[in-house]
Amino acid sequence: MLKIILSDIEYNQCEEIKNITTIKTKGCVKVFYPKNQKQLIFLYNLLSINNIKFALVGGGSNVLISDRYMGYIVSLSKMRKNILIRGNSVVVCAGVKLSDVYKNCQEHGLSGFEKLATIPASIGGAIGMNASFDGSQISDHLVWIKVLRNGKIEKIFRKDLMFGYRKGYSKGLILSAKFTLRAKDRDEIRDEFMKNAIVRLSSQPQGNSFGSVFKNPRSVSAGRLIEECALKGKRQGEAIISNKHANFILNTDNASFGDVLYLIQLMEKEVYKKFKVRLEREVKIIK
Repeated sequence: MLKIILSDIEYNQCEEIKNITTIKTKGCVKVFYPKNQKQLIFLYNLLSINNIKFALVGGGSNVLISDRYMGYIVSLSKMRKNILIRGNSVVVCAGVKLSDVYKNCQEHGLSGFEKLATIPASIGGAIGMNASFDGSQISDHLVWIKVLRNGKIEKIFRKDLMFGYRKGYSKGLILSAKFTLRAKDRDEIRDEFMKNAIVRLSSQPQGNSFGSVFKNPRSVSAGRLIEECALKGKRQGEAIISNKHANFILNTDNASFGDVLYLIQLMEKEVYKKFKVRLEREVKIIK
């Protein structure tokens, strides 16, 4: 029975890392692609119970994967993109991209994802780090999440969750989430999204990147600290610290895991040396 269920789950012995991350570094890893919640739960429990090394990857932003990683990647990128809208309530599976949630909500005249839609992340990943943009956090509209924890599915309500700046839920596998949004004119929702998309495009570099590498320390931006260390434009191999925004690393062609990690560690070292500030990574490193 186990072999039958496992054989139904798509698997690639050597998937290129560039296909499952937004930084698109070179190399390949072993990847499972569950298609639905049943397959995901089965796979998660199977790997956990047998103490097999694995990591979950949603939209692939804010993730740096080593080409020497010996475990398995469980990618949610091919999960069914279920979005259920009833009245002002929206129930979304964890693998759905924020941009897709926005599109569906905009068509139904529901406001709340206009700013969040500019973030290249899935629902599960966004809740895991309490993704935010320009004052809007994904936890603002959250009602509950369903998670797999200790082999059981649990529903946890917003009041029982502790969110903070770039701090979300991390104690189990997020399966789905429910949000309550507010009704608004569809054209106004679209205009608000476009305004925020333009802000992001004008202030952040385009290309293959994580998004922000570090969280902002209190009262100062990580980008400003990195910039004042004269690190803009610093290159290692095919990776470069953006000249437009110093808290971004770009893969200019075919950067390696080592190229990018070197720049991350350089930023940390130089900022601490000059300001005695320890930068906290937003990027999750899988090695």
